[in-house]
Amino acid sequence: MYKVNSNKSKSSSKQRYGADSSSSIEESLEVYRSILQHVQDFVSFVDLEYRYLAVSKGYVDLFEMPESQIVGLHVWDLHGLDRFEKSLKPRLDKTLKDGTVGQFHAEVVSPRGEKRIVQSTFVPYRESTGRISGVVVNARDVSCTYKAEQAVKKEMELSQLIIDSTPDFVFFKDTDGVYQRCNTAFQQFVSLPEKDIIGKKDSDLMSVESANHIREKDLQVFTTNKVCQNEEWVTYNNSRRRLLSMTKVPVTDENQQLTGLLGIGRDITQEREGERNRMQAALLFQVTSDPCLILTPDAIISDANPATYRTFGYEANSMIGLPADYLLHHSPEEIPLRTVLSLRTWKGEMIGVHRTGESRPYLLTLNTVPTMDNESVGFPEDPDTLAGKEIDRHIITLLDLGEIGSYGKALSLKAYHDPLTGLPNRLLLTSRLEHALAQAKRNDDYVAVLFIDIDGFKPINDRFGHDAGDQVLVEVCQRLKQPLRKSDTLARLGGDEFIIVLEHLERIDVVDRVSQKLLRAVREGVFKAGGGVVDITISMGISIFPLHAVTASELIKKADLAMYLAKDRGANQACFFHNKLASS
Repeated sequence: MYKVNSNKSKSSSKQRYGADSSSSIEESLEVYRSILQHVQDFVSFVDLEYRYLAVSKGYVDLFEMPESQIVGLHVWDLHGLDRFEKSLKPRLDKTLKDGTVGQFHAEVVSPRGEKRIVQSTFVPYRESTGRISGVVVNARDVSCTYKAEQAVKKEMELSQLIIDSTPDFVFFKDTDGVYQRCNTAFQQFVSLPEKDIIGKKDSDLMSVESANHIREKDLQVFTTNKVCQNEEWVTYNNSRRRLLSMTKVPVTDENQQLTGLLGIGRDITQEREGERNRMQAALLFQVTSDPCLILTPDAIISDANPATYRTFGYEANSMIGLPADYLLHHSPEEIPLRTVLSLRTWKGEMIGVHRTGESRPYLLTLNTVPTMDNESVGFPEDPDTLAGKEIDRHIITLLDLGEIGSYGKALSLKAYHDPLTGLPNRLLLTSRLEHALAQAKRNDDYVAVLFIDIDGFKPINDRFGHDAGDQVLVEVCQRLKQPLRKSDTLARLGGDEFIIVLEHLERIDVVDRVSQKLLRAVREGVFKAGGGVVDITISMGISIFPLHAVTASELIKKADLAMYLAKDRGANQACFFHNKLASS
C-alpha cells in the first residue's frame, strides 16, 4: 500500500533527480491542464526527472490535494519511494528510453485508506523533433471490473473442478468438430493427455467409420438445435470398441449463433454385457428341460425353474424357502449335500425325493457363483478363480439317472468307488474324512484313521496269479466290514492298502478294541487261492484327531508311518502313532 508523502520538499526532489525540463513542454501543458480539470481518470504528465507537470481531476480527488500542490512533486512523493523504486521507475524508464507503451495493474491507497485497483498505461510524450521528453500516465480505476473478473475466474476454476470430478466424461467441440475443452474423465477414457486432444477431431482419435457416425450425430444437434441423446458404438485407434451413452447439447453465443456442442457421456459397455448375460442366463434357466435350482450360501432354495416343479410335483413357487436337503438326499456311500456345497464345483449322484415320497437317482452338477462387483451374473467362473471368494449362491442342475439307466450309476461308481471291491476310493475317502473332521471340531469328538496293509500279499500274487490276488482282496474287504458301524468308512487306496475312518468317538480306548476286532476278523478268515487255503494277516497303523494331526492328509500320513512300525515289530498287529516316528 502506498500513501501520499506531501511533506517531502520539492527542492530536495530536484537535488536528487535533476533540473527542470524545457519551457516548451510547460507551454503546451497549459492546454492539457484545462482539459484534465474535467477528466475523472487518473491522468498525469511526468517529465524526465519523474516530476508531475500536470494531473487530472481524478488524480486530485484521489489524493485530496489541489493540482497546484501536486505539480512539481516527484512521483515518489505521492506513491512512496519503495514503490517508486521497485515498480514505477522501471516502467517509466523503459518508456522514456525506447518509447515502449506499457500496461500493468496495481493497487493504490488514498489518504483515507481507500484501496483502488488501477490499470495504468504508460505512453511516451514526444516533442516536435521526436525526442521523448516525458511520459503520459493514464491510470483507470478498474476495481469493480477487476473484482468481477476475479469472481468469474474463481467461478470458472470451481466449475472446472466440478467437471473434472464427475465420473462422466465431458467435452466441448466447435461446429467443425474440433475439440476445444475436455475433463479429466474424458482424457482417461481415451488414454490421452489434454494437449493431445485439444485441436483434434474424432477422426484423429478413432476409426474412420466411428468418426463419420459421430459426425452425423453432431450435425443432427446443429441442424435441429436440440438436445440429442443416443447410444454410440465407437472403435478407438487402440482397437478398443466401446458402447457410449451420449447426451449432446447445442451451445450458442449471445447472438444465438451456434458455436459448438457440449458432450456428456459414459461407457456402458460392461453394463450392457451384464444385462445380456442376465437375459441369456434367465432364458436358459426357464427353458431347459432339466431341473435347475438356485440355492443361498446356507443351502436354502431361492429359485427353481419350471422343470424342477414338474419333476418333483410341486406347484409353482412353492419350493422357495425350503432347505435343499428336503429334496436332495445322499445314500450312505455318497457325499452329503452340505459337503458337496463346500466343494464349490462337483458332479455326482444324489437321490431326489418327489412330493409323494418316491425317490429317484439324479446326476447332480454344482457350480458356485461368487460375490462379485461386475455384472456377469449367471455364468459361473473358472473353478480355479473361485478360491478365497465369498459365495453368493449355488447353482444345481439335475439329470435323471433313471432315464439313462446303468450308465449314470456306472459313471458315479467309476468316479468315486474302487472298481474291484466297490469301496469308496481316495477321492470319496478324502471328502468323507474332511466332513468327519469338521463335525468333530464342532462336537469336540475324536476321529481315528486306521491305515491297513495285507501282510505278505505280493507272494500270493506271484505264486497264484493276479486273479487269485484280487479274490483275496475282495474277501479281506468283506472281513474288514464286519466289526464296523454304518457311520464308519472303509476305503481302498490301491493295491493291498485300505483305510478305515472311525468318527463320532467320545473315548480313544474304543479305537484299540475295534483294531483288535479287525485283526481277529482277518486272521480267522478262510482265504482260498490256487485250489488251496492261505493264511492272511494285516498290519495296522493308527492316528487320532486332534492328538496327532488336524488335517486329513496329515492323519493319513501319520497312520501310514505307524503301520510300518507294526510291520517292523513282526506284523499282524496294530500300532498307534507317536512323535518319535515323525523324527525317525
